Amino acid sequence: MLKVLLWNRTAVVMKDTLGFSFLCSRNYTTTDNADLKGLNYYLICYLVPSALMFSDDYWKWRLTNPEESEIYKRHLNFLFDELKIPKEVFKERDAEKRFLQIMKSRGADEELLAVINKEVVPGSVNFDVTTSKIVLPNNELPKSMWRINEYQNGYYKSCFRFKKDKNESIEFYPLDDVAGSCCLEAVKINNVEVPLSSISGYKKGFKYMPKISGHYTIPIRTKDETVVLECKWKHLKTKDFLNQIES
Repeated sequence: MLKVLLWNRTAVVMKDTLGFSFLCSRNYTTTDNADLKGLNYYLICYLVPSALMFSDDYWKWRLTNPEESEIYKRHLNFLFDELKIPKEVFKERDAEKRFLQIMKSRGADEELLAVINKEVVPGSVNFDVTTSKIVLPNNELPKSMWRINEYQNGYYKSCFRFKKDKNESIEFYPLDDVAGSCCLEAVKINNVEVPLSSISGYKKGFKYMPKISGHYTIPIRTKDETVVLECKWKHLKTKDFLNQIES
């Protein structure tokens, strides 16, 4: 449900069992989006950074009953220091520029940031599977990349642009952090079709993909240094997949 709020969608819960229930509607017919100021308060002020959870100094300070505004400032300053984000970004009034500065300081790929800054968000997004990811396994540290999926006529399209480096293959996780069933229909690398039979984990028709670990391993056979990967696929929720098997 927190993801629903982060995507600025309509969130409905009927009980106050979640810490962020105050941000959700109680009316299933509502179409109101998330309260972004309330979400900002929840993430920065209500939640306590994990590194402070066992800090004597922090909890002694909290026992002095500081104002919520002071709690917010302390948490925010701590997060910026912990993540090594320069506080000068606060001076940038343009939200997009401020976002790029924060991401650069976090070590995000600058080429990818340049692409994100120029591209238009897909006009049609299905929030059942909003994002997919790839993992480049042959770096010194495996490198992960997430992208928003485009959705049209029952098909998802996942597109990634990255440097090949020493990678001879990539791992494609269509569902990432949810379980379900996928049907991989087509894969292209730099506009060249990749034979589906060459993809490890490929199965004709729908295949169950477990949460987190479900992926395809796609060979990279281009000599180009920059790789553009396009995957076209369908998705079935687990319940729908089981119903299809029974019928």
